[in-house]
Amino acid sequence: MLKYINRSLEQTINTLIDITAYSRFGVPVRAIDIAKRQHLSLSRMEIVLSALKSAYLIRAAKGRRGGYYLAKDPQSMTMKDVFLAVNHFRSRKVVIADFAKEIVESFESYMRDCLSKIAVASSSKHARTRPFQIEIIPAWDSQKYQLQEISKKGKWDTQSVLITKAGLQKAEKLGPNSIFDFSNYLQ
Repeated sequence: MLKYINRSLEQTINTLIDITAYSRFGVPVRAIDIAKRQHLSLSRMEIVLSALKSAYLIRAAKGRRGGYYLAKDPQSMTMKDVFLAVNHFRSRKVVIADFAKEIVESFESYMRDCLSKIAVASSSKHARTRPFQIEIIPAWDSQKYQLQEISKKGKWDTQSVLITKAGLQKAEKLGPNSIFDFSNYLQ
């Protein structure tokens, strides 16, 4: 079990927390925005999102303002669901002896029980991903700030037009310009 808790699972958990934090009121979050916040490539983010989508933890909205949003309430999602979404298709490559197999299976069941007790909503509260801080604008003080009218002409306030007329010039014929015109030139 510990072998399978790797960077992939960490990225998946962080992605799900990011979607929980940034998809307020059902507004979808774009994959490129999640990838930038997680410092991942877009192709890697698409792999993580497809694993979450195939486990029915998130849904995709198509279109210009599309993106990804949660499929269920974050209170009902557990870390066990995320773990099973990532490690669902992996098969074990190591054959374990009978005694060690029982220990590993009991440890896996213990870890699954622990993960099923952790809700995604509670972990999103403690996440390090925060929305950008909004600067507080001070209240308007009419004594401090006086409005002054500045009469300054802009660059495009006046326009001058220059009218030019080109006269036709008759070009002298110096010679024929083709073999068919040569007969006219001789006349």
